Amino acid sequence: MQDSTFNKTKGMIMKKMYVFAALFLLTFCISAGEKPVGLWCGHDSPRLAELVKTTLFNPQWSAEKILYKEFKGEDPDRFSAVVFIQGSPLRFQQWTKEKTADMERYVRNGGTLLILVDRAAVGNASPGPMSTLLGGTKWVKFEGSAETADPAWKECTAIPQVKEYMLHGPVLALSGLKGAKAIFSAGKGCAVGCVNTIGKGKVWFFNFSMTRSLTPYRQPYNRSANASLEQLLPFLKQYHKILMAAGPKLDPQKREIWKPVPAGPAAVKTVWKKPVERDVKPLKSMKKLSGEGASLVKDGKTVAVITSLRPSQRAAAKELVRIVKEMTGAEIIIGKPAPGQTVITFTDGPAVKITSSKGTLKLEGAPNIAVYTLLHEFAGYRMLWPGKDGEVIPKRTSFEIPACEFTDAPAMKMRTLRNGLSRGKKSWTSPTGEKVMIAYPEQILAMCNKIGMDPRVLAKQQSGHGVWWSANRLGGKMPTVGGANFYSWPKKYGKAHPEWFALQFDGTRRVKSNNVRICKSNPEVIRCAAAEMAAQMKKKPGTEYVKFSPSDGGYDLFCMCPECRAWDPSNGELKTGRVFLGRNRPVFQYPGMTDRVLRFTAEAAKELHKTFPKAKIHYLAYANYLKPPQYFRDMPENMVVTFVGLDYLNDDYLKKTREYWDIWAGMSAEMVLRPNLIGGGNAMPLCYVHEMDKDIKHCYKTGMVGADFDTVGHHWATLGINYYVLARLLWDPLASVDEIMDDYCKSGFGPGAGAVRKYFDLCEKITKQLAAKKAQDIRKLEDLTEANVDSSSGLRNYLKAFTPEKLMELASLLEKAHAACAKDSPEQRRVEFLQAGLRFTTLRLDFARKYHAAKGKTGNQGSEVDVLRAEYQKIFDKYPFAVNYPATASGDYYTFWRHCGRK
Repeated sequence: MQDSTFNKTKGMIMKKMYVFAALFLLTFCISAGEKPVGLWCGHDSPRLAELVKTTLFNPQWSAEKILYKEFKGEDPDRFSAVVFIQGSPLRFQQWTKEKTADMERYVRNGGTLLILVDRAAVGNASPGPMSTLLGGTKWVKFEGSAETADPAWKECTAIPQVKEYMLHGPVLALSGLKGAKAIFSAGKGCAVGCVNTIGKGKVWFFNFSMTRSLTPYRQPYNRSANASLEQLLPFLKQYHKILMAAGPKLDPQKREIWKPVPAGPAAVKTVWKKPVERDVKPLKSMKKLSGEGASLVKDGKTVAVITSLRPSQRAAAKELVRIVKEMTGAEIIIGKPAPGQTVITFTDGPAVKITSSKGTLKLEGAPNIAVYTLLHEFAGYRMLWPGKDGEVIPKRTSFEIPACEFTDAPAMKMRTLRNGLSRGKKSWTSPTGEKVMIAYPEQILAMCNKIGMDPRVLAKQQSGHGVWWSANRLGGKMPTVGGANFYSWPKKYGKAHPEWFALQFDGTRRVKSNNVRICKSNPEVIRCAAAEMAAQMKKKPGTEYVKFSPSDGGYDLFCMCPECRAWDPSNGELKTGRVFLGRNRPVFQYPGMTDRVLRFTAEAAKELHKTFPKAKIHYLAYANYLKPPQYFRDMPENMVVTFVGLDYLNDDYLKKTREYWDIWAGMSAEMVLRPNLIGGGNAMPLCYVHEMDKDIKHCYKTGMVGADFDTVGHHWATLGINYYVLARLLWDPLASVDEIMDDYCKSGFGPGAGAVRKYFDLCEKITKQLAAKKAQDIRKLEDLTEANVDSSSGLRNYLKAFTPEKLMELASLLEKAHAACAKDSPEQRRVEFLQAGLRFTTLRLDFARKYHAAKGKTGNQGSEVDVLRAEYQKIFDKYPFAVNYPATASGDYYTFWRHCGRK
């Protein structure tokens, strides 16, 4: 009995072992039989190759990612299928007789050959040795639109634009079909797509546009404009099926389906609440006091002393001493007072209060702001632009402040103009190989290398640029944490929580740039973000505001997982986005992301409010989450909207975003204005002060508590008037813009003020003409619908506005101003500063006109580029703040110079 049981058990074990061994052997055989696909790239095919690699071999519609290896036509039996990619002309130069014969044998034995040609319109007279593989005898020129001959491919032409933009001539069609079956017919016996059966295998051939196709979707046209994904995907899916039928080796990595189809609530029609304009009043006041005031200098002699300084007040005190000495020749003492001397004291405070009475001068407020307010209001001091000539210090022998109590305060908590030269230090390698750390943007350092400029010399020439910000009382802050809180997440959480990151086009959650995209619908992401902000707030007592803003732009896309798509309006207004696939830019349509980003912000705020119930939450209204929400309304009451809109070179965009401001201002208790205004304009002499004044005043009255403008490009002789007026308006939004303009002209240009004012008025007139024609192309990586489709590239729009006649008129006004000023006076030198900016502009536009007139025959203009650069350098060396030459060179290099025989 025991032997029987033992034998029975032994038999069962052996049986299981045999089954396991058989399964293992079967799995091994299947695995051993799997082969990758060979990718063979012909001539002029880099863009199509990139598109194929990032779509066909990386399908976002399928989890089945086919593995491929590069192939050069030798030993095709190593591959389950071969994909050959060819550009134009269509000559198959790499197909030698030996390789062609080898491929014929490969196909006859059951191999699959897929030939993709990128709309070749010229080529050899016939396929020659390729005729057997292709199943046709010659090429014919086809001018019309191809028809679908195979019902299995009907879905590819379901969209009318496919025929118009993709399957349309001029293109070479294969004719004299012998055995080949047409898929896309180009007339009787001709095809731009066909399949030929040879023995046990098949050869598929397609010649039409995949990379240079267009779409009716609104987007800026450029050389990399593509068909929409909606047009491309049916073809790519068919190619994928062809390769999958060959049984290729697949990537075992887990992949998800990227599907740009919104699945959230329906959009809701809303009558938006209008913002309430606040009753705002001027904050500046002057109260006269009886008796004597305070004298700092009398008849060229110092009668004042600064006492009781704290360390935080010393820099401001030294600045006061410097400017008064420059003004009067007398130096105020910092030390102990002597009998009869005016005593100057500093007291910190939130607002400015200047009290002059009975031989004492009390300066209250932030020390530097108190000093510059004193000099501005009582001495006529101005800093129009950085550098010696930009500083206006009226000469006098005495400096006395009448008995008074003067008060002033900034209208807003934060007044920021980002300084384009104030960045963290970057590494630069000198021509001798020395590595140097320099506080300049990377693109400026890169251009210094191209134009032969040493950035160490550049930094010396533009030193002291930051003083202008203090002199114009910019600054302030809104105590905030967050903002860049997701930039560090890949390093901190990438390995442990890959699901926290945005599902990308390739079916993975690998983000490529520092501008990190996250999966906003993931509850763990929300809890972690709130916890990080709470930790920051605990470290910074007194913090009032918190930012949960998504990262800026970048090549990475918003998450397209099902949970995130369930937060997007199912019938929302569609916008055009794009996928970055090497040099290709296929586009797709999807609703704006406002509801998703706003919902994430609100959910994170709810989580944070469990710990910090009074925290004010910033929502960043930007790019394709700038427009108000389409269904989501559950926002925290203490939400602050940071608004990135407005533009003064595109009237349509300006009107639209002004409307958006009003909607957000009706929803939010506090608003922050953060436009990308002053960084544009291509360094041209533009003036938009009146439009800017209109917005600053309206925004201030409808809830603006702070402003953050990006970015001052340091083109002070062409755009500096806008920088200056903006700084003054941010301190006092209720100030008269015309009074600021007149003061700028009179303070800086004296007898030439009238002509200079007319110069700026003409610049403003030209700017308005540019704006009416939508000269500025509003490009947002996530929202191409804001792009000005009809805009010309480079400087062409400015060529139309700044005609030679207009440039001469502008020059004439500055010549009048120059003649009105005393020779070698500071006023005349300031006119020459403006003239330097106009000369830079004129040289630049004259070259651009000549470049475009050459109609592409630009290879012999290299010497002219050298002459132009030499002239630019002369201007920059004498006036380093007139136009930021290295910054303009960056654009000019890619637009003109590299095409003119100068690499």
